[in-house]
Amino acid sequence: MFVAALEDGTVIASCGFTHQNNETCELTRVATDERYQRKGVGQALLTFALQQSVSLGYKTAVLSTNGVQTAAHRMYEAKCFK
Repeated sequence: MFVAALEDGTVIASCGFTHQNNETCELTRVATDERYQRKGVGQALLTFALQQSVSLGYKTAVLSTNGVQTAAHRMYEAKCFK
């Protein structure tokens, strides 16, 4: 499933999650247009995606990032990802 945040019909942030097993999904392709970064758009979209995953029965969400995405790491840590 993919979700997107729109402004005036234009995608400004998006993310998705894929099925891993009956209890776990993986967040994928989390991205926010740089003009909207640090404005809460990515946080809101991530919250929405996680709520949707719970409504579909997932109990756990996982993700992976590379070491250079420090801003993304802070956002994920704020959502209790390790």
